[in-house]
Amino acid sequence: MDSFMPILHNYRTSGLQWKMLGVTREKVLSRNRRIENGSTILWSYIENLVNDAVEKGFLEP
Repeated sequence: MDSFMPILHNYRTSGLQWKMLGVTREKVLSRNRRIENGSTILWSYIENLVNDAVEKGFLEP
């Protein structure tokens, strides 16, 4: 859950830190992929959140 919180925070702030740092979709997913080992349900939610962030322009593709 500790790794999930920054993702959720960035999503809820319209990608404020992601935009400032030029973070990409792939960077978020690759850095947090270990979450999938702990919970496939949470990982699926994260993937959907990240994809939605890209669609909304919060995160670079």
